[in-house]
Amino acid sequence: MNKKSSLKQLIFVSSRQSSFEATEIQWAKQYWREILLITAASKNPQDNKEEFLHIQTSFTYRQKVVHVLRFFRQLFWLFIKDLFSMNSSIAYIKQWRKNFSMLLKVSMQTESLKTVFFENQNSTPYSIFSNDQSLILALAKHRGYINRAASRAHGRDVIEYREPVTQKLPFQWFKYQELDAVYSVSRYTQSYIQNKYPSYANKIRLMHLGTKDKGMGPTIPNESECFIIASIGAVRNVKRFFLIAEMLRFTGLKVKWIHFGNIQYSDATTNRFLKALNDLKSTPNISVDLKGYVSNELILEYFSENFIDALVSVSESEGGAPVSIQEAASFGIPCFATNVGGTNDIVNDITGKLIDKDFDLKEGMIELENLLLGFARSIENRKAIRGFWERNFKASINYPKFFDYLRETESYA
Repeated sequence: MNKKSSLKQLIFVSSRQSSFEATEIQWAKQYWREILLITAASKNPQDNKEEFLHIQTSFTYRQKVVHVLRFFRQLFWLFIKDLFSMNSSIAYIKQWRKNFSMLLKVSMQTESLKTVFFENQNSTPYSIFSNDQSLILALAKHRGYINRAASRAHGRDVIEYREPVTQKLPFQWFKYQELDAVYSVSRYTQSYIQNKYPSYANKIRLMHLGTKDKGMGPTIPNESECFIIASIGAVRNVKRFFLIAEMLRFTGLKVKWIHFGNIQYSDATTNRFLKALNDLKSTPNISVDLKGYVSNELILEYFSENFIDALVSVSESEGGAPVSIQEAASFGIPCFATNVGGTNDIVNDITGKLIDKDFDLKEGMIELENLLLGFARSIENRKAIRGFWERNFKASINYPKFFDYLRETESYA
């Protein structure tokens, strides 16, 4: 790791920091002499006053009018160019009020941070997500408040076809135009942006996230006659956990399914999930253990102490390489997953089994049985899985490398 910087590193973080954000922040604290976390979240008494800066989120009518008058030409140019930019559908144009309101708010937030930007002009501020905060950085760069800026890109924040009505995200082209680098957390997201915005392809760079090293997990089963599978995440439509329950009806193996995650009862697919669970009650060889919400640290502790035959993920879509799969791989746990988004960055013949997104339940269960019976209980396979994780997704390697790249941004911008 390089010698610590004397500059304050500005990092834009989400209002509810995920486990991977917390990991990144921990490594940033070790790498930089000082960091300043900028967030739109409400102030939290636990926040270190010297470490957190909370962005202003509301402005008076008078403030808005004054700001529009001051930046009218710039805002008008940016708004009109975006409104009629690539892939602007009638549905997208119809939401012009919403987009202009967002642009105005972000523009005013950029001005509120002007002093902070000037004080740290020689660093490379970055946003952990390519969202409104990365637009703040793009505007700050455009206005000359900072010399360079960067952002990470995951999935939902950049993959525009996931927008249910418009299939377009506002001002994406402007972010790619102004930012010096966009670090995609998966090959899938990188390829998506490069193909959609080829003019900025050289700015879109692959940089995986990383997970903590908690050591190798158990390599000997706790219950030799029962296969243990696990899944992680809130029960909601995109995760499709109901497919795991429906798939398990087609096996004669004795299987225990452990799920970490709360049930979102308002979700449209929850009834299907609950029905599938109820149907499993008549299948004596299947047992289900719903753990509910469990903190990330406790899940990692569980994986470090308990043998798991396979982590199962049947998501409909992903952007980056799922962090839960990275964490499982760090313990040598095989992964069975649908080939969506960046999942294939980490799930392959070394680490487990990829299946088609729209898999047949019976055929999917056959593939899972093959994994459980012929792959999951090999100590050599588990060592190979952990080795793949160490080479590609280990936090102590990936985060220092990422911070080094941030320092070098100006050399290839």
